[in-house]
Amino acid sequence: MAQHLALQLATGSSLGLDPLAKDSKLETPYFTDVIAIASLSAIEKGIFVVCATSNDYGFKTVHNGAPWITTVGAGTLDRSFQATVTLENGISFEGTSYFPGSVFITDLHLYYGKGNTSKAICNHTTLDRNEVAGKVVLCDYSTKIEVSRQMMEVERAGAYAAIFLTDKSFSLSPKEYSIPGLLLPTSSGTLLKEYVTRVRNLKAKSMKFVMTRLGGKPAPQVANFSSKGSNPISQKS
Repeated sequence: MAQHLALQLATGSSLGLDPLAKDSKLETPYFTDVIAIASLSAIEKGIFVVCATSNDYGFKTVHNGAPWITTVGAGTLDRSFQATVTLENGISFEGTSYFPGSVFITDLHLYYGKGNTSKAICNHTTLDRNEVAGKVVLCDYSTKIEVSRQMMEVERAGAYAAIFLTDKSFSLSPKEYSIPGLLLPTSSGTLLKEYVTRVRNLKAKSMKFVMTRLGGKPAPQVANFSSKGSNPISQKS
């Protein structure tokens, strides 16, 4: 496959726009990388070469990064996907959600494991189904457990929906939303926690999923899953 693409590039035998999805191996020297070699020949013949950088998430993971190649990565649009929760006192909080469904939840009890750190952060196997089943569970922010693991725990315990306190809006991919979930910034979460620790038998008056907000700033941005610079090959040159 790589040799076929290289031949097309080097000879200019393909007319029109042919996106190249083939990745060069990370940190392969340019003089042994068939994509880099062939694209240089194509550039010499006046052919504009664009390659994808791959989706390896981290920094210094750029593929197809030869200086003569225009390397592109995944980006975001000026929109976000939001959900809201409104408490019985009328206070509403808005956060991020990629739950793949339009859902409106009303009058469900809100559970928070106050006084028990493991329950408060929804740690693995700590939630009691008798306390949690059918409720909206608030999971506190913690560096000890990822949001995806918290989601697994609230689902295991039979929760109907969940609110996760985190400043990482991409903590869950759409396929990880096994139940309706809302990612709430920790700044808003502080106020919410203060309220749930004061009021007994608190209910979530409503939760609404999912709303699209347009005009978000800054946009576009490099997507979190996209490979990113700097180029590990050029750094060694």
